[in-house]
Amino acid sequence: MYCEKCGKKMDIDSVFCASCGEQLHRDKKTLTHNKHKPIVLSWPLYVAMVVLFITLFPWDYAFYMLGKVVICAVFVYYCIKNYDKKLFRQREYFWYFLVLAVLYNPLIPVHLFYRMLWIIVDLVVIVFLWVNRSKIIK
Repeated sequence: MYCEKCGKKMDIDSVFCASCGEQLHRDKKTLTHNKHKPIVLSWPLYVAMVVLFITLFPWDYAFYMLGKVVICAVFVYYCIKNYDKKLFRQREYFWYFLVLAVLYNPLIPVHLFYRMLWIIVDLVVIVFLWVNRSKIIK
């Protein structure tokens, strides 16, 4: 069994989490549901949104490449968290984050040739992340 708050593994008959002190709920649904629930961090999503917003402004090319490294790393993280080996058909967010990781990868950069196209893509991605943040993090 895992703690709902911090995600640490605990004994079945524990009343409080030894790591964070959270009181455990004892209904059957919670015990079975949290057994294999992965922990998905929320702060990388907000970091990606802030970096995407900052890259809307004119900066040096090196800053954009640094931003691409950060954004690609965040998208790879969420891609890994949404991957499920047992599913024949992956979750939809797995594919969204895979496409975004390829689009923002700094090793083989995708060139859209016009700065305005990147601004539009960045805005669309920011809106997508903001609208779907509760589904992505759960």
